[in-house]
Amino acid sequence: MALPDFLGIGIQKAGTSWLHQQLYRHPQVFVPDRKEIHFFNRWYDKGKEWYAGFFPSGGSEKSYKAIGEFTPGYIFRENVPERIVEVLGTDVKFIVILRNPVDRLYSFYKMKKVQADFKGRIEEFGNLDSKTFKRGLYAVQLKNYFRFFKKENFLILIYEELFRDPESQKAHLDRLARFLDISPEGFRTIEQEKAVNQTVIPRYQSLYRGALWVRKHMLKAGADWIIPLAHKVGIRKRLFGGVQSFPPLSASDRQWLEHAYASSINELEILLGRDLNIWKPDRNG
Repeated sequence: MALPDFLGIGIQKAGTSWLHQQLYRHPQVFVPDRKEIHFFNRWYDKGKEWYAGFFPSGGSEKSYKAIGEFTPGYIFRENVPERIVEVLGTDVKFIVILRNPVDRLYSFYKMKKVQADFKGRIEEFGNLDSKTFKRGLYAVQLKNYFRFFKKENFLILIYEELFRDPESQKAHLDRLARFLDISPEGFRTIEQEKAVNQTVIPRYQSLYRGALWVRKHMLKAGADWIIPLAHKVGIRKRLFGGVQSFPPLSASDRQWLEHAYASSINELEILLGRDLNIWKPDRNG
């Protein structure tokens, strides 16, 4: 039974789909077609054999130098690290992309507005007691993992640095190759430009929301393998292509969110031993 030797654990709205695709197309790496298996946070009671069904077996696993999966929700659930130890041991490697928590929250807010899962203002969406706000408290989440795993097991990338330009993407993929002990040449034939994943208001909003209702119930039934297939063939883009993009986050909303996240960012700097001035409001002056 082949099980992962690496996991992409976070975060939401930070380029994990892009990175999953880079690894999916690398000849020495196996990741499932289906991103976000959610085994450790949603389907743990299905057991190790169910989880193993997503990975190569019967000797085919020997064709790969690295086997893994990406579920960004893993970083947030407090009981996930202990479950990972139970199933995969303590030698598993972790890939994490961290994004400015203010921008991550606003990106998630826009998605929820489009999906009609949230109808209020961002002040309510990002209130300090909300799960949405707490997802941006990265130091707390990483400390929970560091209780069970060595820091050397983690490759932590910064979204804004990763997607700065094609040269930066290449340099970060080289780091990833060294981390997983795979050839960096396996990434060379892949188009490295990041697709612009702009949140837009869909053309047919009532139809779009009906499709989201179907998606929600598919997720509950464990049939979410159909969803990435629909993305792959372009159904969403063809039926619901956007007609209007969201405006940037207002200066006042950005200011209060930056203030709210300031102490968490300082804590993260100490934890990682590096500055994160790129996320700070005075970074340009």
